[in-house]
Amino acid sequence: MRPFVIAALLLLVPAFVVGAPTIGAYFTYTPNQMYYSPQPFEPMTAYIYGHALNCFTSGIEFAVQLPAGVVMTGWSVPEGSLTLGDPINGLAATYFPPLNGFDPGYNLLATVQLMTLPEGACLWYGGMTVNAPLRIVADPRSGAALPRQSCYPDMNLIEVIGLTSIICPEMIATEESSWGAIKSLF
Repeated sequence: MRPFVIAALLLLVPAFVVGAPTIGAYFTYTPNQMYYSPQPFEPMTAYIYGHALNCFTSGIEFAVQLPAGVVMTGWSVPEGSLTLGDPINGLAATYFPPLNGFDPGYNLLATVQLMTLPEGACLWYGGMTVNAPLRIVADPRSGAALPRQSCYPDMNLIEVIGLTSIICPEMIATEESSWGAIKSLF
């Protein structure tokens, strides 16, 4: 009974999160890789994407929390945008024309160039980092609890969920099992 309850809960969580608007940092130009394993002094790019924003996004406000040993070396937003602040201390950006949050379902909101210092490099490359979180949080100047977006034409502020990416994810070994061994677990 206990495995069934755990499996049911795990199936419900993604259903709740999938429909909610989110902002995350990805390490590939297409939003699909939320982890990276850098060497010392390695430059890397974090692409900040909004998912399921479900409106024409005219503005966004968020901040990026970096792990120790990772520093920002530059950043940019899409052409036609106006900004206040920067991604580390809090960024408010407007977009013209507004970004279509319906098709294809994600939008590039900003690009942040990062570099790892020797202590920010992964443990297996001689650094001191393992499972370090890179978080998207609310702009500290806004007083909001979560990052927010503004939707055109109403300009209402809507809270979005900030996601966490991992620098130097710990590798987990897997064991090979036969299909019969897997079926015997249930």
